[in-house]
Order: sequence, then structure tokens, then C-alpha cells
Amino acid sequence: MTVMTDEAAAAFADSILAKQAAWIRRHRPRYQTIMTSDEATGRGNLAFALALRFDLPAGRAIALLKEAPELDGVEAILAWVDSIPTRPPLEIVSQ
Repeated sequence: MTVMTDEAAAAFADSILAKQAAWIRRHRPRYQTIMTSDEATGRGNLAFALALRFDLPAGRAIALLKEAPELDGVEAILAWVDSIPTRPPLEIVSQ
């Protein structure tokens, strides 16, 4: 088992926080666009699940919000969002 020194642990924590802050700065506008759209009104869980699909541009996520059927419960929302094909398909990316 490897034991980290206090200095190494602090540096590691700082790097994680820096990466998280950079991620938030980079993705906040897209997230806010999706979550504050008229289509997200009353469909917060679905909007959030679509916002987590980073392969979907904000406009596509909003269009999907408009087209989505009424989904009952988190499991149904996640299953529906998971059924949306990736762009490009994962099979192509992994080759």
C-alpha cells in the first residue's frame, strides 16, 4: 500500500479542485442554457439528465426536451436519456 505524504495529498486535492473549477467554467453556459430554457420548466430532472450528456449540444438537448414523452420517475428518465444515440456512435469511437 502506498501512503501519501501530507504535501502530496494537498497537491493532489489542489489539482482535483483546479480541474473541477475548469470544468465548471467550461460547461456552465451550456448547462445554464439547458436548465433555464422554457422547455425545462416542470421537467427539471429530465433537463438535468440531458445536460449530463456532453455529446449533445445545448440546442439538441432542448429539442429533445420538447420532443420527450411524459416520463414517470427517475428510472424512466434515465432509461429514455440512455436510449438517445451518442454522436458519433460509441462503436465508431472505440475502433
